[in-house]
Amino acid sequence: MNLMILNYNTISFNSRKILLIEPNYKNKYPPLGLMKISAYHKLLGDEVVFFKGNKNEYIFDEKYNSCVDKINNLNINFKEKYLLPSLIRNYLKYRHNDILSDILNLTPFDYIYTVENNLRYFAHKFKPQKKWDRIYITTLFTFYWKQIQKSIELAKLIIKDSNQLYVGGVAATLIPEIISEETGLIIGKNIITGLLDKPGIFDDNNIIIDEITPDYSILETLDYRYPLDTGFLSYMTKGCTRSCSFCAVPKLEPIYKNKISIKNQIENIRNSFGDRKDLILMDNNVLGSPKFKEIVSEILEMGFSKDSKFIEPNYFSILVKHLKNDKSFYNKKKYLKKIYNYLFSFGNKRIRNVEKRLQFFQLLHDKKLDVLEAINKEAVISSFNDIYLFIEKYRNKAKKSRYVDFNQGIDCRYVDEEKMKLLSQLPIRPMRIAFDHLSLRKSYENAIRLAAKYGIKELSNYILFNYKDKPEDLWQRLKINIVLNIELETNIFSFPMKYIPLYGRDSLTRSYVGKYWNKKYLRAIQNILNVLKGICMPGKEFFEKAFGKTLEEYFDILIMPESYIIYRFHFEENGKKNEWYYQYKNLNKHELEQAKDIIFTNDFFSFNGHTSKAVVEFMKHYQKIWEYEEILSNQSSLKISM
Repeated sequence: MNLMILNYNTISFNSRKILLIEPNYKNKYPPLGLMKISAYHKLLGDEVVFFKGNKNEYIFDEKYNSCVDKINNLNINFKEKYLLPSLIRNYLKYRHNDILSDILNLTPFDYIYTVENNLRYFAHKFKPQKKWDRIYITTLFTFYWKQIQKSIELAKLIIKDSNQLYVGGVAATLIPEIISEETGLIIGKNIITGLLDKPGIFDDNNIIIDEITPDYSILETLDYRYPLDTGFLSYMTKGCTRSCSFCAVPKLEPIYKNKISIKNQIENIRNSFGDRKDLILMDNNVLGSPKFKEIVSEILEMGFSKDSKFIEPNYFSILVKHLKNDKSFYNKKKYLKKIYNYLFSFGNKRIRNVEKRLQFFQLLHDKKLDVLEAINKEAVISSFNDIYLFIEKYRNKAKKSRYVDFNQGIDCRYVDEEKMKLLSQLPIRPMRIAFDHLSLRKSYENAIRLAAKYGIKELSNYILFNYKDKPEDLWQRLKINIVLNIELETNIFSFPMKYIPLYGRDSLTRSYVGKYWNKKYLRAIQNILNVLKGICMPGKEFFEKAFGKTLEEYFDILIMPESYIIYRFHFEENGKKNEWYYQYKNLNKHELEQAKDIIFTNDFFSFNGHTSKAVVEFMKHYQKIWEYEEILSNQSSLKISM
């Protein structure tokens, strides 16, 4: 069931105001669940608004928009009216009387009292209205609990009826009891676990939300940019054939669906929201499907072969189309801002002929589209044809290569000659393969060798650590990739991923320490990854500098003071690292045990009076870490460099 999105008013009753909230965490992927819920409500004729941010941002935006609307409704002929919105924003934000005076200086004398009273009310007494008929909050990882909790607090402030507040997604499915205990929401009523794969979950109808074509237009109403908002997001299978104890998929998607056709859905998205460059598949174990050959065939039919190309659509046309169709006054402002920014960026970057660029900006000026505060829907629509001609002539029509990304990785245990040959027909870049534990070495190496045999040289590798593994297991798996790169001339980029429990209170933060790990080792790995931006590069020299040539060097790095890890070259040059190393190697057995007892807690000040003088002196290297951080914080060239 792939419902079209072109006709949002297929089913009609009293329009409701729907707010979709994604908590204020950073994430790569747009919230596919909310995108489907948006499509569902637009199909019912409801007004839908998408918000991503924190409570204070929402309240301020509500305050500002309400204040501007109130003053605009007074129909006052202000002097230099285009200055007014930014002045109002600054006054509401800072509450400085000099800014208020600037606004009143633009106000006709007869209205000064009214305008001042309104501004003071919104600056000091405004409270957000309970304006939403229904609110949905999506959740991601459980360790984002604080952000999730704040989103729920916001929703309670602004919803008309708390029975119409719904929380769903990953964390809602994994820790519903904790969410209920902390917020008072009721499991099964407000807290929705699992998938939206049955009809009638929210309303009395037969629509299955999980099967609806997602609404990509809501992404255009955000300032936030998702790094992987480059392609079609979808699934061609659901669930997983495995039941790994460290993985949430068996709980989130308990039933394995071995083939989901998305061909019609992709066509619907192209027609409604424009074409997209890549195909990003979120399948958790696509190779486990007995219909994998059919999946590959469908991907090829949808236009994602090795020789397929993508040409960017006319984004101005798409934005204007959505501006026309959207029912929300709030979204209208967001679309106008997006259109304004797009037009100015387009003029400056795409029109290189100076004379033509001046003509373009003169056109924007003539149509009153060159001042953000003054731009309006009617002006955009009336000038559409003239601007469209410029966009069509100068927009980027270069052909770009498409890619298919099995973003959750493929299971090396299912890789064989036939499946790798099928995968090699697709423009996969990179191929992501998980290496969750050392016992998978044989299967993993076989998968890498087959990939190389079929010409797939760009690979990405998820490496789980801090679970039941030992610290040396991480180094050994990274080392295996270096050896394979040299032998096969591949480029394997490794992404170590720290394990955090799926359930219970330990899942609410990132502070969990695995059985064989300690706080200092975990912090050291994080230091290295922060410098490397989370990626372990494929080069041997790079790896050996970051993680050590041998296991002994690796453990020396793990126990090293933070600044000495991050700013390795600097402290090698000034001798501090060598001084630390000399003292470290000259501690006797008893002193070394004392030192490690302190270091492994990652607290370098809380030790008792019985600590030996040699250890007290040795700990000074660790106690100065914050001093070094302050000195070197703006000197990135001093970090690990290859």
